[in-house]
Amino acid sequence: MSKIVSILTIGGTLVACLVACEDDTPITGSRRTIQLEISYGDTVAIPGFPNELIFVDVHDGRCPSNAYCDWEGMAEAVFRFDDGQFIWPLWLPMYGAQVTADTSGYMPVDRFGFHFVMTELSPYPPVYDTTEYKAKVTISYPEQPDSIDGEVEITNQTPSQIIMQSFDLKSVSATGERLNVLLSHGGGCMGHYYWAFMTPDTSYWTDFPEADVYVRHWHFGDDCNALLHAHLTYDLANVIDYYQERCRCVTPIKINVIGDTAGVEMLSTMYFPEDWFISPMLPMAIGNYWVYLDSTWETDHFVETIDSIEVIGTHSDELGDWWVLSSPLPALGDTIMTRGDSVYNRQYRLGDTTPNADLQYVAAQDTSMTFRVATFMGFAVDRTATRVRDMVEVPAGAWVGGYKYLNGLLQLPQTEILVPGVGFVYHEQAPYHPPFPGFMRKTKLIRYHLE
Repeated sequence: MSKIVSILTIGGTLVACLVACEDDTPITGSRRTIQLEISYGDTVAIPGFPNELIFVDVHDGRCPSNAYCDWEGMAEAVFRFDDGQFIWPLWLPMYGAQVTADTSGYMPVDRFGFHFVMTELSPYPPVYDTTEYKAKVTISYPEQPDSIDGEVEITNQTPSQIIMQSFDLKSVSATGERLNVLLSHGGGCMGHYYWAFMTPDTSYWTDFPEADVYVRHWHFGDDCNALLHAHLTYDLANVIDYYQERCRCVTPIKINVIGDTAGVEMLSTMYFPEDWFISPMLPMAIGNYWVYLDSTWETDHFVETIDSIEVIGTHSDELGDWWVLSSPLPALGDTIMTRGDSVYNRQYRLGDTTPNADLQYVAAQDTSMTFRVATFMGFAVDRTATRVRDMVEVPAGAWVGGYKYLNGLLQLPQTEILVPGVGFVYHEQAPYHPPFPGFMRKTKLIRYHLE
């Protein structure tokens, strides 16, 4: 059952309101929650635990209701947490305006084995008497505290509006769809708060799309001199969705984390989509298939046909293990070997009675590279590999970061584009002029399936 002690006035003394859930405590995820309402200056026990909260101070920087502000501001209620042996400071913040049904201003704090959320701080400013403040706090006790500090927000604010108080960037990294930031600054006497923003006006494309992520650091005038470190983790989902909607492609993103308006305090990292490195070249598994639209020049017009290619089995010989295709892949043939970031085909050279494993493709690098390959019957051709710096778009999708291969002049000139982890998405044979029948051919990937 729940026991509820309402706010009472006894002899002019305000007694704190307490809502404590016992046997029928609601479950939120893996947490059992306790709700407290505490008035300024009061002490409240945390039911079921030998701990108390003491409401000792307020720093209210929310934009007053009778004013216009560029930033909605934030507030901070200062508590003392009594663990039965020592008393510790506890700062509980709230971002923006007073929160009712909207939870966007909640700023959870994980400390002392609890998960604290201040859900309301009233009255809303302007407030002329600090003793009028009341705070509503939700406390839960998860087995493991949350490991994320928020999400990278997409905003129309300028960098000068985002950046507030200084810090030193120590390191940044991306793990999956999480951005990890380590920073340091002075302080130690007040709470410190951090947000991450990306302004679309600062996003741009080079080899990969780049996003400038600005970190806002805020405190209420903490002039203590202890060296503090903050390990922050932000969800990159908004940034990833922004680029996917913009380019309709799956692509790595360079993340520049910036701590000042001049961009001097900046470190960079790369986000890579899931499975980006699982197959650095051709994804081979029985059941994988690709469907292509072939356009072949016939005298005075293009004839379009549909070709499908499927991995139907494997074959082993003295050369190694081969993948067998249902029909020849335009760029390779019907028997393929992959070794790391190199691709081979199986063919007989002129005069040989045993097959050979001939190198055909290697991973492209940041700079153009030329390597020697063997074509049908062993004729040698120089093939040039470069990274695709622009978006490649075919009916099956759009990608940035593919590999483009150009053949030398000892055979019909060919251009091929391979997207790592997807396969060949485009193949073009022979120049457009002169249009010899049957020799000019363009092939585009229209759909594919990977096991």
